[in-house]
Amino acid sequence: MALSTVAAADALKVVVTSLAEGTPVAGARVTLEGWQYAGQKPHWRTFVSATTGQDGTFDWIGGGDGSGQVMRLAVRTDTDTLVWDPARPPEQFSDNRWEPDHSSWLQWTRSQPQYLRVQATGHCHIFTERPVYRPEELVHIKGWLRGRDAGQFHIPAGDEVTLVVDGPGELQWRYSLPLSGAGTFYHAFDETGVPAGQYRAFAELQGWASCGHLEFKKEAYKIPEFEVRIYGPGQVLLDRPFEMSATAHYYAGGRASERPVIWQVTQFPYTDRLPHAARHIANGHDYSQFRFASVNRFGGEKPLEPVQDLRSNSAIFASS
Repeated sequence: MALSTVAAADALKVVVTSLAEGTPVAGARVTLEGWQYAGQKPHWRTFVSATTGQDGTFDWIGGGDGSGQVMRLAVRTDTDTLVWDPARPPEQFSDNRWEPDHSSWLQWTRSQPQYLRVQATGHCHIFTERPVYRPEELVHIKGWLRGRDAGQFHIPAGDEVTLVVDGPGELQWRYSLPLSGAGTFYHAFDETGVPAGQYRAFAELQGWASCGHLEFKKEAYKIPEFEVRIYGPGQVLLDRPFEMSATAHYYAGGRASERPVIWQVTQFPYTDRLPHAARHIANGHDYSQFRFASVNRFGGEKPLEPVQDLRSNSAIFASS
């Protein structure tokens, strides 16, 4: 026999099938057992006991105070018995692929019943055409909203959305904006006498949590006079020397010569992925039986982080 569990809209569907033929097994007794703690002393008890119907399934959702520990899952018929250790759960299917499950299988059923169906969610995207403005400049803020329910996106109901802009010194502006038929909105933020500093904008819609958080700056910045370009390989090995070159040009024209230059080298983690065209054959080797992943499982307990080389160097741009 084989047993599977499927999260339905408001229950857990338990399915028992024949391992040899894949057909439903009717009349199979399914029990979920474990320790129930009462004070300091645990007691062995059966949390659920049910029989499959003609289609080999039954619907069930657990519930409890969280004090029970699931220890054994068993399926019994007159001729066969299947016992499963919840500490070694089967793989789970998500995002169109099977993945290992490291949790204790069905342990969540010992808590209060919860909605297994993914609830409807709201999604916002707010953006400006650039991240930095002078204090007197107008800021173009645009955004779109979408609702998602049962895997489908839709334009939210309602004619208005509230755009909230927070500024330095606990300043706040609220704007009621019309929501277009495409679920978008726009506002030209052009308040006078605003201070320089960090600003934050987000959207509010009735029945939704605030979403689409965006940050931009207002500061009296100075336009740079020249541009520096660095030339060299995009990726280099850690155990070999490499060469880089740089040039500087004034925006008004001409080279920026005899100017001091200070640089640092920073090491970043890199995940090697074969290109699509060479996914199976690369460097003369056949990788068709390999499965490539971006999990840093061999990088130790801590994730890889950028490492800055503190051996800074300085030089002077040549006149040529």
